[in-house]
Amino acid sequence: MVFCFFLGTYAQEYSYTTHTVKAKETLYSLSKQYNVSIDELYEDNPSLELEGLKQGSILRIRSASHQVSLQVPIVHKVQKGETLYGIAKQYGVEVERIKADNPIIEAQGLKEGFLLEIYQQSKQNTLDVSAENLQTMKVSKMVVKQDLEEAFLEITDTLKDTLEHFKRERLNIAFFAPLMLELNDSLCKQNLPIDKKSEVAYDIYAGVLLAIDSLIETGIAVDLQVFDTQNDEKIVEQIIKNDKFKGIDMIVGPLYAKTFKLVSKQANDLGIPIICPVPISKKVLIGAPYTLKAFASKASRHDQMAEFLNANHASSKVFVVDQRGKYKIFANQFVSSFNKKHKSNHLLKEDTAMYLSMWKVDVSRITKNMQPSKRNVVAILSSDNSFVTEVVSNIYMASKDLDVMVLGEEKWQSFKLFDEQYLRHLNVHLTSSYYIDHASFLSKALFDRGANHTKYSDAAYRSVSSLASFLSKHEAKNLTQIEQQDFGKYHFKFLKKGFDAGYENGYTHILKYENYEYLKVR
Repeated sequence: MVFCFFLGTYAQEYSYTTHTVKAKETLYSLSKQYNVSIDELYEDNPSLELEGLKQGSILRIRSASHQVSLQVPIVHKVQKGETLYGIAKQYGVEVERIKADNPIIEAQGLKEGFLLEIYQQSKQNTLDVSAENLQTMKVSKMVVKQDLEEAFLEITDTLKDTLEHFKRERLNIAFFAPLMLELNDSLCKQNLPIDKKSEVAYDIYAGVLLAIDSLIETGIAVDLQVFDTQNDEKIVEQIIKNDKFKGIDMIVGPLYAKTFKLVSKQANDLGIPIICPVPISKKVLIGAPYTLKAFASKASRHDQMAEFLNANHASSKVFVVDQRGKYKIFANQFVSSFNKKHKSNHLLKEDTAMYLSMWKVDVSRITKNMQPSKRNVVAILSSDNSFVTEVVSNIYMASKDLDVMVLGEEKWQSFKLFDEQYLRHLNVHLTSSYYIDHASFLSKALFDRGANHTKYSDAAYRSVSSLASFLSKHEAKNLTQIEQQDFGKYHFKFLKKGFDAGYENGYTHILKYENYEYLKVR
């Protein structure tokens, strides 16, 4: 039995492809890979609502090539004993086309009573507006009806915006690092561990390679050149004098300050974006508008600490502890901003934030001013292991009956001297520019490649993925636009650090000690 329905003057039709879901793929990654929305994936694959995304599932994916069609679909009611092959032959269409237009078949199989939409392609009735043909095709307004014209213009406006974006055919990435290839090759042949100084270089290299694999999967073509600097300035100077250096689109490394400055200067002179993938002084950004730091500076993390307190603990009693006045300027700015922000709440003098610089540990200066009726937050601006351990231990002993939260530095994650009971009672939180989640896709992907998930491989993966994604669509001279880009999925955020200065990763995690480890809470 056949039913015909007229769906209006026009209907938008899509060509489709199928995709077999692989391990670790997500709806977000698939939407980016095929340039479709997650809602469209759900719309075209009803089984996702019921079963979720599963490895091995076959998804129906809309093509980026849109068509405006005047076609009238035929609705076919499936009779007992009918097959897809028989129905396809009856209407002169392919079996895959019927399955693509009727996703219920993939979800439940062909069943008697189903109403199938059959599209018999008619070239005379279809207006092709694929991205490939947009630039050469002209449509006469006299031929196109008013409502069809409006749909056409809406689609072409969207596609023109895409076409006007700068698109680089291939991205040429250079990686500079002291890999010590000859030395490590010799050590490996003797079954000895690799040179200690090059371990970080190999962690970063693993992150770079994984980022490139991910970029290629999204359709971004990448060429990688690897330069073993051996931490030798003369070798680096020879490399950057080579004409091939001018053809590079972005650089990762070198890792040490002296060699990095050499390459950074040349890169900035030529307008080539360069990533510093290790923690280093933000001074490298001064007068270097094409330099980018993968790690947030301590000052940036302190700013995030203040923002976290203002947003989540505005009614707390706050103490800012500094070791020997090292961060006095920031501490005073934070105390002042905290008090000013909460002045409108009629903050009493005893409730204002306090700054305490300690040359000798004396926590009584803190505990005697704590408030028993509210949370007492102690921000300790120090990464000195012995100083921090003494302050934290003494606060614990003196405040067992009080509600206390201690805020600390990124480096505390490596401290081994804390008693687990202290950390739990003091509700310890840290601000950190990195977070190693060993259950994440990144950890598993690195492990599968024989690499470790460290702060260096983590930073390399996220910074290279973010910058390369940007450069695949924008010219380097437009690097200033990178601040407006959303790299949230990479946990990365580029922030310009001043006029004619470079960029720093401003994405800072807030970690909380819980169940014997630091877990991310923001």
